[in-house]
Amino acid sequence: MSYCDPTWVSDYSFTKSLEHLSRPGRGVAAMASRAPVRKTLVLWGSVLDDGDLHLEPPLSLDAPVKLPSGSGHYRIAGHDVNGRVLFSFDFTPDRTDHGGEVFVFAIPFEETWAHSLERVTLDGPGDSVTMDRRTMDRAAVLVDRSTGRVRSVVREWPGQWPTQIGSEAELEVMRLRDTR
Repeated sequence: MSYCDPTWVSDYSFTKSLEHLSRPGRGVAAMASRAPVRKTLVLWGSVLDDGDLHLEPPLSLDAPVKLPSGSGHYRIAGHDVNGRVLFSFDFTPDRTDHGGEVFVFAIPFEETWAHSLERVTLDGPGDSVTMDRRTMDRAAVLVDRSTGRVRSVVREWPGQWPTQIGSEAELEVMRLRDTR
């Protein structure tokens, strides 16, 4: 995935990570035996070797809750249009074996966020990155209705059903805001 920007971050890698964590006795699957699945806001991104921060679009997904553990020098926060903090977590990202660091959290989704979440900000030592409503609203997760598996993460949802990805009967589209 060295051709991806940032390096090693892609929908393919994210999907494979979810599949790995969904195997029995691991990550999400292990948590699922202890924690119920509910609507969550998935916050994910990376810290590159040079310290640059990369924030992916937050996604609405049915999953077990996975909150940051401990504290750290990084903070992810969601704000409404008036700047009021809707959520805020300090954390330390996980180091990868190929360089850089990553994080994935699934926080309980508050229904009011579907209308009020205006921006998400990731702050770290020497850098900050913000994703606004316009960017967040373009993202979608396609989930296979029969298996519950994530089939695709779409950063640029076209607004109408693209026939090349399969039928609406096969796939459920999960978005932060249901704009249909």
